[in-house]
Amino acid sequence: EQPRSHPTIDITFSTDEGYVFDARIVAPTHTDRNGFGVLLLGGGYGNDLNWTVPGSMEIEGALQPVTINGESHADAPIIANALVECGFVVMLYSTIRHNDPRGGDWPGGVTVYPLKDQLRIAQAALTAFRRQGLFERGDVFLLGHSLGAVRAANIAAEDADISGLVLMGAAQVTRTAADDRGRNMNLPDARTYLTQADSGDDGTVNSAEFSAWSTARDNDSSPALADQSFDQLDFDDDGQLRTWEISAGLARRHRAQFDSTTLSPNDPSGLLWTEDIISRRSDLPTFVLYGSLDNAQAHHAPIVGDLISAGKWKQVQCTVLP
Repeated sequence: EQPRSHPTIDITFSTDEGYVFDARIVAPTHTDRNGFGVLLLGGGYGNDLNWTVPGSMEIEGALQPVTINGESHADAPIIANALVECGFVVMLYSTIRHNDPRGGDWPGGVTVYPLKDQLRIAQAALTAFRRQGLFERGDVFLLGHSLGAVRAANIAAEDADISGLVLMGAAQVTRTAADDRGRNMNLPDARTYLTQADSGDDGTVNSAEFSAWSTARDNDSSPALADQSFDQLDFDDDGQLRTWEISAGLARRHRAQFDSTTLSPNDPSGLLWTEDIISRRSDLPTFVLYGSLDNAQAHHAPIVGDLISAGKWKQVQCTVLP
């Protein structure tokens, strides 16, 4: 079913450097508004207004699929319309500045900004959203996707008026190793272990395969995941282990050996770690959402679940969609 259309307001906003960006506000009728606003923060190192994702891209001279079905799609309007149906006023914005000298269609030849600059663009977008007077200053949620979730958390670290966070497919939420450089540090080992255990060669590991693999590694001087059962690793309870769940199991082992006094408060881009922000802001309701096919970022979900189960993140809810 196609979402019904809603009134939109197209605006522009500027950063301190004088760069101008486009934004669009989608709003319910006055009688349907719930009093809250939602700012959508796109992922990666930039996004167009609609979060357009190409079906495929040329990568290292070869055409590679980007989406699951190979078809392009635009996610921001879908998310915005769903939120507007619930009474929220929503703003989406582009990180492609006016008169970009590199120009071109997203995600081709546009200028890409460092993450700290992306944070400043997001903060300018939030300021412009608030100036529209469509909700009280403190009645705004931030919904961030992937690296946009990192930006959302860093805004909340400085802005006590943020009502809550929604982090979708969030990157760099938790440290995967003591020297985490903003990547899944355990991905190579996780892929190796999955290949070893996957006797059915279907890209996943079931309970019987995991048991056989664990038994075969009993004589290893440092058996991988020996301290975690299949059920502990099967975070989404679907009877299969995927790369992201094995990555999380390895991260658990690393995190058990962390010396918190030596951990850097900043990720490699210079932004604060999301897990430190959420731990510090116990007043900030946060919803963390991943998909079970997301081998890029879902490895954070089990660690988030551990923090919730330990009572450290009482204000957080985490869901993995099948």
